[in-house]
Amino acid sequence: MPKKESSAEVTEQRERLGRGDQLTNGYCFDPDRDPDIFKCGPLEEGVAKGEISVSWDGSIVQNLVTGEVERREARPMTASTMIAPVNAPTAGGASTTATTDNAPAGGRGART
Repeated sequence: MPKKESSAEVTEQRERLGRGDQLTNGYCFDPDRDPDIFKCGPLEEGVAKGEISVSWDGSIVQNLVTGEVERREARPMTASTMIAPVNAPTAGGASTTATTDNAPAGGRGART
């Protein structure tokens, strides 16, 4: 496990984000982790370089260079992974987004 960052280092990185600046080279942000700002490890560096792909829950890690796949224990669900995307379809398949086709609107008086 990587060395735990000091609170001063994390505070400095939070201030950078607050100003709209990027994190200092070697630091990562992941709202699903605690602390959410940490020093990047080999996995994060591999993802940034496009050499590694990680599933959304962290259970599948694929080396994109060799094609090797590793299965891991899934990360526990957190508040940020439980929040539904804004335009996700609802239970009945209906969507909250507007349709863009040119079909006539249904309802009273609509003819097909």
